Amino acid sequence: MITEKTDGTAVICVSDPMRMQTSLTLTWNKAVSSVTSKPVTVTSATTGSSLKLTFGDLSTTAGVTQKITVKLG
Repeated sequence: MITEKTDGTAVICVSDPMRMQTSLTLTWNKAVSSVTSKPVTVTSATTGSSLKLTFGDLSTTAGVTQKITVKLG
């Protein structure tokens, strides 16, 4: 789930309720200038004309939602 805010940021929420993902890559085709906060499960974040987030093992997070905040632009 992605929520864009009026302050020029967005929050990306990722969860694995089945606790089976040992890796995950998410690509959002939206211009992002920076990642302002991320959990330790995010092993790589690439910004620019699109956002690419790579997650490590989500199976150990007990299904807890992983929240990433980015600055748009």
